[in-house]
Amino acid sequence: MGRNSAAMNRNLSLVLVASAVVCGLALAQAPQNKDAAQLAALQKRVDALEASVAELKKATPGTADFAAGIDKDRKVIDHIVKYTAAQAAAAVKLQAVLEDSREKGFTFGINPDSRIVMLQGFQDFTDTLKTDAPKPEPVDPKAAGAKNNSQR
Repeated sequence: MGRNSAAMNRNLSLVLVASAVVCGLALAQAPQNKDAAQLAALQKRVDALEASVAELKKATPGTADFAAGIDKDRKVIDHIVKYTAAQAAAAVKLQAVLEDSREKGFTFGINPDSRIVMLQGFQDFTDTLKTDAPKPEPVDPKAAGAKNNSQR
């Protein structure tokens, strides 16, 4: 029995040591998993911040994307100004035609009051088209470039 008892003690000791090693490894891995999760969360935040910075760089004065957007907007504004200026010029021409019609006797004839009212309506319309019509301002590219550089 003495031999069996010593062998059992030895086996029991080996089992206890093996169990302790397994438990130690299991406990040692738990913080690593936690660290990995924290690292993954931090990496996700860094990626989001980098994406935000990239978007901000696109909208920052001095960048190519910003300048392209300004150029595109300027073209649209120039087109609108030209269109409204053309409307104002057309109003001046229409007003001249209406006045010529008046001088040639358009208002006389059958029911002249209706013609007078119609001419007055056109007159009011052309006056409105000409009111505060924007005039396109010439753009000097050198001055525009200097203005962009001063904003940096």
